[in-house]
Amino acid sequence: MTHDHDMLKRPTVIVGTVHVAVAVLYWVVLGVTIVHDFGPDKWGWFWQSVPTELLRTRAAESLWYLHGQPPLWNLLGALLIKLFGSLHMQALHIGLGAAIACFCVQIVGRATRSPRVALLAGLVVALHPALLLFEAYALYTTAATFLVTSAAYLLTHAQEDAGTRATIGFVAIVVALITTRSVYHLILLLGAVPLALLLIGRPTRRQLILLLVLVLLPTSWYGKNRIQYGFFGASSWYGMGLWRTALFDQDGTVLDELYATGTLSPVVRVEAF
Repeated sequence: MTHDHDMLKRPTVIVGTVHVAVAVLYWVVLGVTIVHDFGPDKWGWFWQSVPTELLRTRAAESLWYLHGQPPLWNLLGALLIKLFGSLHMQALHIGLGAAIACFCVQIVGRATRSPRVALLAGLVVALHPALLLFEAYALYTTAATFLVTSAAYLLTHAQEDAGTRATIGFVAIVVALITTRSVYHLILLLGAVPLALLLIGRPTRRQLILLLVLVLLPTSWYGKNRIQYGFFGASSWYGMGLWRTALFDQDGTVLDELYATGTLSPVVRVEAF
C-alpha cells in the first residue's frame, strides 16, 4: 500500500526550522544557557556519563569499563566531542529537539492525512517549554525521547511498501534504547520482536537473521556485564556516582578517615584502568 506523503514535507521543514530558530534565539541572542553551568566538562559532570577527557583520550577502555549508563550514550558523547568540541551538547540537544518535532509532524500527518493538523501538532511540540527545558538539561532525556519518537514514526510505515525495512528499523531503535538508557530493559524485545514478526507477515531467512542479530547485540552486552560485574544488565553500575559524590570538593583528610573506617566503599580508591 502506498501513500502520498509529499504533502508533509513542507510542514516538517517549517516545524524543524522554527524549533532550531527559537532554541538559537534563546541561546545566542537572549543569553539563556542551554546546558548546565557546572564548569567546562559539560558531558562528564553527571555520574552516568564518562568524564569528557577520558572520552577524548581513552574512549574504548572507558566505554568497556566505566559506563554508568549503557554504552551507546557515552559512545554518542565521544563522537560529538570529537565533531563539535565544546559545543557538543548544544549540537546534540538542538538537533534532537528539532528531529522530535519533525517526527511528530510525520506521525500525526500519516494518522490524520491532514497537513494542517500535522503542522499544528508539530508546532505545539516544537515550541513546548518542556522540550526546550529538557534540551537545557545536559543528560540523556532528549536522546531517549528522540529514540522513542523515531520508533513510533517507523511504526507508521508498517503498512506501506517500505514497511518491512521500517519494521526492522523499529526493532533496531528499541535495541538502541536498551543500549542508551538503563530504564529501558532487554525485556522490551519480548514485545518488539513478536510485533515486528506480526507486521512483516512472512519473514524471509535474511529478515529472521537480522532480527536475531539485533536481539543478540544487547544480550551480549548484558552477558559481558554479568561476567565482569556479576550483574546481568546494560550498565556496569561501577560506582561512578559514589566516586564523584565522595570526591567533589571534599576535604581529603575527611575522606581518608571515612575510607579507613569502612564508611566509604573501596571503589573510591579503584584506578579506572
